[in-house]
Amino acid sequence: MRRRFSDPPRERNDVADYLLPLIDVVFFLLVFFMVATRLMAPPPFKVDPAVSEAQDELFGDFTLYVDAQGQFGYRDAMGPEALAVLAGARVEYCMDADCEGDPPRLAVKADHALPATQLAALLPGLGQAGFRRVELVALPISAQGGTP
Repeated sequence: MRRRFSDPPRERNDVADYLLPLIDVVFFLLVFFMVATRLMAPPPFKVDPAVSEAQDELFGDFTLYVDAQGQFGYRDAMGPEALAVLAGARVEYCMDADCEGDPPRLAVKADHALPATQLAALLPGLGQAGFRRVELVALPISAQGGTP
């Protein structure tokens, strides 16, 4: 004859009973935000963009930063090296996208104190890097504290 023994009584741990589901929820939220977040490279330096009456900000597939002294940068590269890195990034982008039918847009975020002649002098280099669509980023007047 076999005897059946009952399981030993379980100790009740109220803290663990309520804390484990909370840890699960926090973990799932962490994973969700890691997957859903769009990571962008930080700008190479601070730029105070020009002001425009247009209400829409322009966003390109790439962003080139130009400071008030005419120094330009893309990701971690500065000056002529930035144009080479930008051209390489465009080539990588065009491997996956249709750049002939829909050319990539380059947003130029230039400081408002940059003389227009220096900005215009940069355009041939951008064309040599393969960009046919270059857009200047400007903030709406309302973002600067004025009225449109």
